[in-house]
Amino acid sequence: MVFIRFENSKIDASVFLPANGLIFFSVPFDSGWSAYIDDKLTPLELADFGFMALNATAGNHQISLRFLPPFFSISLAIAAVGVVAFLVLSATLIKTIEIIEKYVKDFLMTLVRSKKHQVFKKSIRGIA
Repeated sequence: MVFIRFENSKIDASVFLPANGLIFFSVPFDSGWSAYIDDKLTPLELADFGFMALNATAGNHQISLRFLPPFFSISLAIAAVGVVAFLVLSATLIKTIEIIEKYVKDFLMTLVRSKKHQVFKKSIRGIA
């Protein structure tokens, strides 16, 4: 008897083999697949020019196939570093803008209060 359950990235099966043999899966072979027979990691074999197979002993077995795309972990780490870098740079930019705004505001207030401003204001009136 064979019971098979499929999900997005995994296949689970319960099988009985009357003799030692090869269990064939009509799923394309890919390095992202890992196979477990009775919860023990088992190497997958390339069968029939591109499909997967497992060598198994006689008896009842629980078989699990799991798929994780190659370089998935590395890609996930790179994406996480990118998000953290974006957040750090955004926070730094916001803080820098706040500091610049404070200095510009202080400079303008100083300019308004200074006598040079009064001279500047008179010269502008003369032009206008």
